Amino acid sequence: MKKIQSGFTLIELLIVIAIIGILAAVALPAYQDYVTKSEVAGGLAEISGAKAAYTIVSSEGSAPTAAASIGLATSTSICSSFDVNASGIKCNFANANTDLNGKFIALSYASGTFTCNTDVADNALVPKACR
Repeated sequence: MKKIQSGFTLIELLIVIAIIGILAAVALPAYQDYVTKSEVAGGLAEISGAKAAYTIVSSEGSAPTAAASIGLATSTSICSSFDVNASGIKCNFANANTDLNGKFIALSYASGTFTCNTDVADNALVPKACR
């Protein structure tokens, strides 16, 4: 009688492990970019929610000077602080993501319109509204 092989050989297992390693090496940087891109978009979403209140306060003749005056919290998990002044609303990113340390996204206000700007270097990470 002939013995039937059961299980996997060592070389088959090593090939599977090598394939998993290659896939992980490609997937992890792509995932980090995805996380950074979502944090930048989240910062824009947080300050975009205050545009209407900023416009109302500005139209009443006084420029907003505090985040609370336009309905923003002092800080969030994405924005470590908000700068609100006569030129617009700015989100300073929190230190959760090292790619965004010291970076910001802002909505500048002039002549009744908002313009988005940021100092995030990689254009692929910036929302289309800010490019």
